[in-house]
Amino acid sequence: VSSDLENIDSKSHQDLDAVIIPVGGGGLAAGNTIALRGLLGDKVKIILAEPAEMDDAKRSKESGQLLGHDPDNKLNSCADGLKTTLGPNTWPIVRDLV
Repeated sequence: VSSDLENIDSKSHQDLDAVIIPVGGGGLAAGNTIALRGLLGDKVKIILAEPAEMDDAKRSKESGQLLGHDPDNKLNSCADGLKTTLGPNTWPIVRDLV
């Protein structure tokens, strides 16, 4: 969250159209989303980025309900952060504000 707050001041955000935020468990995405919505409202588009094969956030948004990883995906990645999923605390923020 502090990275967004430090980079956005009263003048620098006037031309800001979109922000891309990585999402795994959703903590960083939720915190940044709350800060951005508080500062800029709906003026800025928030885009969450995750690997195509580990797309629980995308599928959750599309279905309107919290989903885990696709059971057919073996999650073969050394990037442990990608193996996390949105949780009950982060899902409502992603669902309602992104």
